[in-house]
Amino acid sequence: MVEKDVEMFLEACELKGLSMKTIGSYEQTLRLFMQHLYKNGIERTEDVTHMMVQNYISVN
Repeated sequence: MVEKDVEMFLEACELKGLSMKTIGSYEQTLRLFMQHLYKNGIERTEDVTHMMVQNYISVN
C-alpha cells in the first residue's frame, strides 16, 4: 500500500538524520501525490509508473 511505503520512507529519512524541515516537506509532497493516486484508483506502490509521476509533476 502506498501509505505504508511513504511512512517507511519518512522513517528512513529520520534515521539518515535529515532535518525535520526536509522531512516535513517530503511528507507534504508525498501526501498530495498519494491523494492524486487514490483519486485515480491507485493504491499499491507497485502500480505507480514513471509516466504517472511525470504527468503529476507537469500538472502541479
